[in-house]
Amino acid sequence: MPESKNWFIYRGKRNYLHSTSLFDFIVTEYAKKVGTPSDIDFVFIRKSKNICRIETKNYGIEGLVASYEDNNAQYYMYETENTITERNLYNEPVIGAHFTIKDNTTFVRISDQDNTFIELAVAAYKELLVSLFPQHKDKYVFSRIQLAFIPTQPFEILYKRKIAKKFYEGKIIVDGTDVGLIYFGV
Repeated sequence: MPESKNWFIYRGKRNYLHSTSLFDFIVTEYAKKVGTPSDIDFVFIRKSKNICRIETKNYGIEGLVASYEDNNAQYYMYETENTITERNLYNEPVIGAHFTIKDNTTFVRISDQDNTFIELAVAAYKELLVSLFPQHKDKYVFSRIQLAFIPTQPFEILYKRKIAKKFYEGKIIVDGTDVGLIYFGV
């Protein structure tokens, strides 16, 4: 969790709410309170510069920032008119310290207490994509993650394929077992 008790903060030099903050907020403040989340499907729809509200019903696409579903519940995050007023330093996961890239796979260590699973997965897969397809370096955007469960041990992400010339799919593997998929768009 960020240094602040407020989940809706700008991280580092960003001027938008980070998608991993939304995932961690939903998992920590909602999903884990009704049981251990499994069969997770988190879709990040668009950036927000404002605080979001959580709904258990889908009220349409207008203002929708992200959606989350697991074995216990569904949540929808809608942008409010309340602007984010707080900023924290952010320890970005980096190659070497947090993960290693070899060929079309990134190997991620989870022992670091400064970063959550989703922060590590998003940073590691983005860097893998940059190493494989550098022409889109500044255009990769995290869009979706599907998980059987949230890994608490080292994992790897294998680049799987490009879909419709717009999305890059990666397979998340723990101890040789497929546990999920991650998607980035350009």
